[in-house]
This record gives sequence, C-alpha cells and structure tokens, in this order.
Amino acid sequence: MVNQPLDTLNALRTDYSRAAARRKAAALRAFIASPPLNPAQIRTLHDSLLFIAAYPDDPTVMRLAEKCLRALCRTITRSTALSRRLANSGILGTVTTHEFSRLMAKWLTAKFPKDLDIDWSDEAAVDRLEALLPHLVRPCERDGLYAEHLSTREWLDLARGKMPAMMYLVGRFRRLQCSAAIGETLFESLSLATRWKLIRSDASRSFARFPARRGFHQREPILKKVELRTLMERRLPASVKSSRAATEKLLDACRVTLCTRNREIDTLTYVNPQEVYFHQLERGIDVAVFGMSPSWRLPIESYFGFVAARNRVPIAYGGGWVLFDRCEIGVNIFDEFRGGESAYTFAQVLRVYRQIFKPTRFYVDPFQFGADNPEAIRSGAFWFYHRLGFRPTEGVLQSLAAEESQRIATQRGYRSPPAVLRRFAKGKLLLDLNRPAEDGKIFGAIAKHAPRGGAPVDLDLTALSLATTRWIGTRPEARPRESGMESEWLIRRLFGKWPADGMTYSEVIRFEWLCLLLGPIEVEVKRWPAKVRSAIADAFRAKGGTKERLYARRLAAIPQLREAWLRLATTAPKPLQTTAQRTPSGRR
Repeated sequence: MVNQPLDTLNALRTDYSRAAARRKAAALRAFIASPPLNPAQIRTLHDSLLFIAAYPDDPTVMRLAEKCLRALCRTITRSTALSRRLANSGILGTVTTHEFSRLMAKWLTAKFPKDLDIDWSDEAAVDRLEALLPHLVRPCERDGLYAEHLSTREWLDLARGKMPAMMYLVGRFRRLQCSAAIGETLFESLSLATRWKLIRSDASRSFARFPARRGFHQREPILKKVELRTLMERRLPASVKSSRAATEKLLDACRVTLCTRNREIDTLTYVNPQEVYFHQLERGIDVAVFGMSPSWRLPIESYFGFVAARNRVPIAYGGGWVLFDRCEIGVNIFDEFRGGESAYTFAQVLRVYRQIFKPTRFYVDPFQFGADNPEAIRSGAFWFYHRLGFRPTEGVLQSLAAEESQRIATQRGYRSPPAVLRRFAKGKLLLDLNRPAEDGKIFGAIAKHAPRGGAPVDLDLTALSLATTRWIGTRPEARPRESGMESEWLIRRLFGKWPADGMTYSEVIRFEWLCLLLGPIEVEVKRWPAKVRSAIADAFRAKGGTKERLYARRLAAIPQLREAWLRLATTAPKPLQTTAQRTPSGRR
C-alpha cells in the first residue's frame, strides 16, 4: 500500500496541472494517516516532501507537505530502530556523526548543549586526544591524567562536571598559548567526531527554514530557460534589515542546513554577523550572503558564502571569491532539489553577487563540473553552466563545446561521453559580462595580460605570492621580526607617512600584510598619482574593517594595481624540470 502513494508523488514530482495537485494532496493525506516504516521509503518520502515544500502547487499542497513531514518525523522519534537505521540522514529524530571544526563544534554545543557528545567509538581519535590533554588541562590536574584506573573518557567525565564533554573540550583549547588558527589546526588533527542527536525540530534538515515570507505557488511547468544577463541587471531589492537576534536566527538556519548534511564552509564557521546580506527575490527565492570575521579572512581575495532557499526551504549553498573585477563562484544544489529550478536559483545568486560586489567576470572552478568530481561528470554539470552562458577559456575547448552543442541539437538522445566531459574539466569556465552574449567565438587564444579579442587573464595568486616571497628573501628589513610592524619602513616610503592612525588592530595587521605585496613594485607605485596611492591605502584599510565588501569594491576601482600585480606574477620562480612537483592542497 505504501508504494502506491509514494510512486504517485514521484511520478507527479514536476507535474503542476490541477489534476496533479489533487492527486498529490490525496497521497499526502494517505501518508499523514499511515506513514511508512521502511527506512528506504522514509528517506525517499522525506526528500520528496522537502521538494514539494520548496515547489508547492498551491497552499493546500504546501500545508499538507509540512504536516506529512511532522507525522513522518514523529514515527522516527518513537522508534529507536528506525532512528539508528536512518543515522546521518539529517532527518529529525536521528543521530548524525561528523568531524566538525572547533568553532562549529563550539557553536553546536552552545546551541544544543544536551544533544551533543564526543564520538567515543573511534579509538585512534581518543588516543590522539589523550596525547594532547596534558596541554589542555590546568597544571595541577596533569598528574591525574596518569591514573591507570581511569580511561580518557572517565577522566573527562570527572573534570567536566555537568558540562557536556564536547563543550568542555572546545573550551579547554583556549588554554593553548597559540593563535586561534593554530588551535583550529590542532583540533582538526584530532579527527574527533561529534555525535549529535537531532531532537529539536530546528536542528534538522527536515525543518530548517528561512525567515517568513510570502509563498510562491508553482502553477506552471518548472522554469528551465533563464535570460541570465537580463535578470542579473534587474535592480536588486534592498537587503532585508534585521535585528541582531533575527540575523543570528537566519545564520543558525544556514548552519543547521549544512551541519545536518555533514558539510561545513568557512564563511559560516567564521561568519561575521555584521556583514550579512539577505535578499528576498522573485519566485520564492531568498539568498543570504555572509562575509567572514576579520581575523579569518583570506589574505588577498574576499570570500563570501551564501545559502539559497525557496519558499523558506534551503535548497543550495556555495561561495564566491572576489578579487578586482572577477568572482570565482561555486554552487551546490542539494540532491533532493535536483530537477527543480536550479538554473534560475543560481542565476539569482549571480544577480546578488553582481550587484553587491560589482564583478564583471564570473569564473567556475573545474571541480564544479568534473575535475576529480565523478558526480559532476555523471550529471553533466558542464552543460548546466554552458546553458547559462559560461564558456571555456581555452580555444580548443571552445571548439569542442561548439561541436558537442551541435550534436546535442541534432542527435536525439545524445549525451556527451564522460571522456569529453573530463576534457572540459581541464580548464575554468568564464561568464564575461563585458562581452556580448552572442559572441560565439568568445575569446580566442589567451595572450599576455588582456589581449584585444582574447580572454582576460586571471591573476594567479600563487605566482603573486611566490614573487613577493622571493623579494622578501632579498630584503633583510622585510624579514619577520620578534615585535613591531614588519613593513612600517615600506609603508612610510610608499605613502610618505604612517597612515594607520585611527585604525583598529585588525585593520592595521591586514593593511601591513597587503602592503608587502607592493614591495616588489615599489618603484612603479611611487610613480602613480597621489590619488591612486590614497585609493590603495583606503582599500587595504578596509580589508580588516567591519565589512569586507568595501575592500572588494574599492580594489576593483584600482585597475593600475591589478595590471601591476599581473606583471609581477609573471616573474614568479618557475619549477625546475628536475624537481619533483608538490601537489597543492588548494585554497578551498
């Protein structure tokens, strides 16, 4: 009996006729009266209900989907066996186990103190914790760690009193006499997982929701085609003004959305609550964008994360790395929402980033559409971006894309072979708003800097950093010091004075670090007009300020600096042919 209404829901997933709405409502009522007891059916139904909640036919179907979710979760919470078999599903009433960062574990234990514990089943992780404990406890407690009749867990139970074990542990890391970043790395090295009971409804992917808004009911087929450029230039509604409590509630929903799926992104782990942009858009789409706290920001780029929702149900997340006039962007649509309006959702995200940060070029990293990503190959993710106007930056791959497009258009049922999709993933994709959408050839060969008719060259931050490191190595005055500012001497030479008066500590630190990137081009910078050098100082100061958006936008207004850094990057040391190459871990 269960299979019939479940099959009905699956068959009618993207059917929005009136008859389909009536049949969906009937199937939902059947499930409310008698939820399934099979774990596989529960997973399938749960995710179908989330899809319906995000893409409802009408108010009745929307209400019934939410009611059915509650009935389904009640069934799970009443059955220990079901809860156990649905572990790590993120569904209310289950348990999820994951290695969170220290700061995310700290947030979780503060938000849900009674629902979290250390995963004691991993003996190797417990052994690593035992080795580190002497550095975490008070000196007068250290000898007690060697009591043979107490295990590590039993000692922690003794030490923590009524405090949850994970809360006690993350708190003890404050005793380490090291930077917060080193403390995070040490915690990560433990590979110690957190065991989280999803007891509260707001602590599950079942009921994580964005703030209240007017619902959008799907009365026509799923929107597949998007006029991206037209949408991106449509004026963006103002960011919703929220109280501090409302902003924290929104961020909580974003954190829960990811943590219950065993995912985590730096922009939420190290979020800056003072830099949250929340836009409520057409067709039920909401986009929340957030910057990072000053002490955790990237040294040169600006990293802004996002979570997108539809009818308050979170459906996607990702981030954009902004530098000058470009933004490298990535999006992840949650599996249960595949087949919905994914292209339109991503288009709205691009619109938000375009109008908040003003980039004119959007890049997509090869991982997003296939590099070391088998799922992206299987799903043909390359064509998701291609349909929106993204194109390969290399001439050979452009020609291949044109050939494949022709085959898809003329050969019914044709799909690009995995080998072809892997070839596309050899380089980035680019959407260049400076060029007309119908520019089929697009870029041609890439030449030095930005050739006429060629693809604009992206700044290679690895090369820029290496060139700067080599310069620092030749300048005794630029080498690390025990105290004081490392680049004050350079700053005074470049700007004629020490421009840090009135800056916060965070602003001074990041200003100084960025100024070291000017050292190798000091002669050129000194020739620039005072107005340009003043603009550089204003931009660098904003890197450590309250809102990193100011840094991103001010930097984009200084093309001279971008061109100078591009030239500097070309002078970076090249790898020797006889030297084994180190595989970079990447900045993601």
